Amino acid sequence: MALEPGYSAVANEQLDGVLASGNNDLHDDLVETYEGILDDPGGARTRSSAVVTEDRGIVFCYAVPRRGPYKVFWSGDGPIIKTVFPYPT
Repeated sequence: MALEPGYSAVANEQLDGVLASGNNDLHDDLVETYEGILDDPGGARTRSSAVVTEDRGIVFCYAVPRRGPYKVFWSGDGPIIKTVFPYPT
């Protein structure tokens, strides 16, 4: 059963934290990236790498444009934005 597209509670909290920090440019770039993934998950999947989790699930990793080393981790169910953080390439 597919889930509704959206953000996880963790992703929402992170986005709120970035906004509260005053880093508006990073916030805007994250929102743009989130929306791009949610609007076109097939296209985002082709531009993502994949990470296999301990329970053998797959989480996609999408680089935030202009914001290296920030990566958005998301699942194809929905799709759902899981989290974002600096992640080595």
